[in-house]
Parts: sequence; structure tokens; C-alpha cells
Amino acid sequence: MMSRALSHRIGGTSHKIPSIDFSRYGVLAVEMGEQRTTGYGFDTKAVSAYMTGDTAVIKLVWHRPDPGVQTAQMMTSPWPFS
Repeated sequence: MMSRALSHRIGGTSHKIPSIDFSRYGVLAVEMGEQRTTGYGFDTKAVSAYMTGDTAVIKLVWHRPDPGVQTAQMMTSPWPFS
């Protein structure tokens, strides 16, 4: 999934897939699913995360277009990646 996502970025340059030590770290992929217009997204800088027992709780700020705002009609699948 990671290599596919990296290869399809707009203006995409090829990026090397980072090496991850899965014995020490996990990977979390968050996406908003398919949306019918532009204007959707979420802020990863506003994340709060904590553990409750064996459960990780991660809070994100989700953005969607305000009602009545003009948006481009196109299928999008917002997810942050940097």
C-alpha cells in the first residue's frame, strides 16, 4: 500500500519506502474513505493519542466543506501523508 500511495502523489516524485522495525513500532493508516467533492481532510498536527489498557485512542480534527460552499465535483480519498 505504501509504495502504491507514494507512486500516485500529484506531481509525484518517487520516494524510498522507509524501513520500519515492526518489533518496536506499529503503523497506523487513517483515511476518510471516498468523498464526492473536494474540501475534505484532517489535521494530523492536532492529534492527541493515549493508551487505555490495550487500546490506543487517537483523536484527529476532521474537516469537511461548509454547507452551501462551492466545491469541485470529483471523487477524492483524503488521507495525510508526508
